[in-house]
Amino acid sequence: MKKFLFVIISSLLFAGCEDDDVNADGSYEPISTQYPYDELSLKEEIDYFELMQGPEEYEEKVFSYGELCAGAENTEECISSFSDLTSENGFTYGCLPTECNYYIRYNKDAESFVVDSKEELLNFLGAIDAKSDAILWAFAHDYYFPINNIEDGAIKKVTGGYELILLKTVSYCSPVQTNRFHLKISTDGEITVLAEEVQSKDENSCI
Repeated sequence: MKKFLFVIISSLLFAGCEDDDVNADGSYEPISTQYPYDELSLKEEIDYFELMQGPEEYEEKVFSYGELCAGAENTEECISSFSDLTSENGFTYGCLPTECNYYIRYNKDAESFVVDSKEELLNFLGAIDAKSDAILWAFAHDYYFPINNIEDGAIKKVTGGYELILLKTVSYCSPVQTNRFHLKISTDGEITVLAEEVQSKDENSCI
């Protein structure tokens, strides 16, 4: 009898997980730009930052915010020092089928710094207490989204952090598979998967 009840309860729990679709209700809002980082709430005030895409020989600034060297006494020297900053590392990687790294370089007064690991990024952000923070932290963990598509890219503030609906590639060859995730990101940076489902699958291709 106990075994029978265990099987029934287990089946119900499993069925509940299977039916847990990832859907954005009316409390979510879509993400409307590719790099929505102009409202980062950082651990400390800075003058300027850039999100960079490497490697060094093909380096590209993909987003910037603030005024470079606004607090420096010698602006020309500060700008020159900042421009020399680069990194071969990243807090995340992308650009398949090739590879690129993403890192941040930022300036405060006359000093400039590089953020090129997840640990450094979380220290740079401090508490995840803004939507921009949550989206950047998710990006650092390989989640992404289409612009203005609330089904595949959405966010809302909740108690203790943010909930997001985002995409992630989970298999790169036979199949190439992308899943849709419902995530909770807490203010301390913990990412919890609340639900997951297949968004697309191609059995006959590789990246």
